[in-house]
Amino acid sequence: MERLKSFFQSLKIGTKLSFGIVSMIIVVMAALLMTIINSYRANLIANSHELMLSSIQRVAQSTEADISATAQMVRATAISQATGVFGDREGTLEQIKAGVKAFPSCFGIAINYEPNADGQDEAYVEDSVHTINGRFLPFYYWKDGLKRDEMVPSKSIQTAKGWYQVPKKKANEMLAGSDVKDLMHYSDVYLTRGVPTVSIVHPIIVDRAFKGVVSVDMSMINAQVNLKKLKPYQTAKTFLVSAKGTILAGELFGDKKVGAAVYDEPGYNDAFFRFFKEHTGGMLEQARASDGKEIYYVFSLLPTTGMVVGMAVEKSEIVAPINALIAKISVGAVVAVLFCLGVVWLVARRIVVRPVNNIMNLFSEIGIGNFTARADVMSGDELGIMAESLNAMLDNTLSLIQSREERDAIQDSVMKLLTEISGLTEGDLTVRAEVTEDMTGAIADSFNLMAEQIGQVVREVKTAAGRVTETSGVVHESTEKLAETSTLQAEQITGAIGAIRAMADTIRRVAGSAVQSAEVSEQSTVSAREGAEAVSKTNASMAAIRENVQETARAIKRLGESSQEIGNIVQIIGDIADRTSILALNASIQAAMAGDAGRGFAVVAEEVQRLAERSTNSTKQIDTLVKNIQGEITEAGASMDASIQRVVEGSQRADDAHTKLEEIRDVSGELAILIGGISQTSEEQAKESEKITRAMESIGAISVDTSEASLATAARMNEMEETAQAMMGSIAAFTVDEA
Repeated sequence: MERLKSFFQSLKIGTKLSFGIVSMIIVVMAALLMTIINSYRANLIANSHELMLSSIQRVAQSTEADISATAQMVRATAISQATGVFGDREGTLEQIKAGVKAFPSCFGIAINYEPNADGQDEAYVEDSVHTINGRFLPFYYWKDGLKRDEMVPSKSIQTAKGWYQVPKKKANEMLAGSDVKDLMHYSDVYLTRGVPTVSIVHPIIVDRAFKGVVSVDMSMINAQVNLKKLKPYQTAKTFLVSAKGTILAGELFGDKKVGAAVYDEPGYNDAFFRFFKEHTGGMLEQARASDGKEIYYVFSLLPTTGMVVGMAVEKSEIVAPINALIAKISVGAVVAVLFCLGVVWLVARRIVVRPVNNIMNLFSEIGIGNFTARADVMSGDELGIMAESLNAMLDNTLSLIQSREERDAIQDSVMKLLTEISGLTEGDLTVRAEVTEDMTGAIADSFNLMAEQIGQVVREVKTAAGRVTETSGVVHESTEKLAETSTLQAEQITGAIGAIRAMADTIRRVAGSAVQSAEVSEQSTVSAREGAEAVSKTNASMAAIRENVQETARAIKRLGESSQEIGNIVQIIGDIADRTSILALNASIQAAMAGDAGRGFAVVAEEVQRLAERSTNSTKQIDTLVKNIQGEITEAGASMDASIQRVVEGSQRADDAHTKLEEIRDVSGELAILIGGISQTSEEQAKESEKITRAMESIGAISVDTSEASLATAARMNEMEETAQAMMGSIAAFTVDEA
């Protein structure tokens, strides 16, 4: 240490100044470079993490879109059953065959009715080619479904299994008035012929009664293919795990482990299994138990089925290229810094060191009595002015020296001056030469001016070093505060992520309610349409009744006219009877006047008289009956007129009811469209919420990286503060007057 101090004190003042300036620049530039390089490295690693997450999320989103499209087909099939296809078994089987052809990812579609739900089980039990056991209509792409080789027992339908009972329970709860968010049921993913498969089931509801289910077995071969194609890194290995923790696909666990439980895999801890148990996505860094290598794991959740798709990548593959790039950047930065320092050193030597050395050399020449020496004027600043003054002073001094005594006196004065300024070589800038009236007085005055100016420079360097130390401390404290703020921000972002996830769950529930409302609205539209048709039929029947009543009224009117004619005839018969009675009376009188000769005629006249009397009595009775009939016909006509009026009023009310039902049907249709829009918007909002959640997770990771980078920066600034303090110690070798 003493040797280093001696060496530093032996340096010339210009060299010391240049060294101080270059040291300060080195410290500042080193701190800035370290901060920039660490931040750049953290950003590169964060971008690599984002690439892993986005790659695996694309696979998850593609798989989720396939499941959603298949679920829409299942819902449409169930609605078509509810709106007219139910019971048409041949048409139903053709419909599901077409569905399998339209959706290649479906292994098969099956419609399972409740026992005798359509009243046709007996007709389809034995030799039918359209069903199994009378109520199960299946079609699989590897089996026709129209040809049955053997009878299958009823238990093969598995009505006790969850895939049938869960949607049945949901439907009955909804019909009973419970708040059921979604009638759709998704089974846990299972393996079919080595391919992950999910069953999507929707109940069939007809006339507000559960009639059966529509079931689709959807293969997830596309997810397998996408996982095999996903290779953003050479060491990347993917995996697909069901909601119950069954290994379904991927390279991480190997093909032999497909179908096994992921929780039985050795070498993984609870932090790894947490993503499968909690059904969540995210990222994990963990050492692999087999070889100790650090591995990055990324997880993404498929919310519909609860599956977790993920990828594992060796950390070294991501970090090594970044470190190599950072090393190249660091080498380039060091070269640039060295180049800049060389330029600064050359500039400092040219501007400060050379003029000072030039003046000091002049003093050395004067010290040995060489008054012919002159200083080179290299600039127009204070040092240049000093050089010019010294040269002028030497010119004057040389012209004034006339004798040896004068030269000896001058030499003594110079030696005295050298003695007085000897403290300068030890760094004492407070030394001042005595200004006398002789020739060396001007030199002493110039030296004092130079010492004052150099002292001023050293004071400024000390001030600058002090400011660097103070600024370093402030930046160190600010950086620590930034690290604390970043940590707090990461915690707040974690809380925000939880809130956004809760919001996304709420939006999904709203979307489910909207779908259910759309189904109810569709059912009300169908009911309104059926009601309108029934009212139309009723209206037609009322019109027919009115026509029949009017025809009956016309018949009664004709009957009244006929009864009037009968009355006229009866009156004529009565007149004939009266005349016959008079004729009989005259005949009896004539028979009595004829005596015995007229007795036979008298008997005839008597019989005619009795006949006339009976005719008269019958005529009276007929006349009474005809009048009664006419009265009843009149009353019947009035009643028929009233009935016609009521039929007309009923027809008008039926027309009004038909109009109102048409309006209800139109409003229900518009309501279904609006609810459909709400459902679609809710689904889009749920997707946007998931995007926001992923963005917030990325921001949280960046906040953590920023906190770590801030802590590293704080450490660097602490080192810079220590270096500045060391520089202050070096400059302390100079003794100057306090400003």
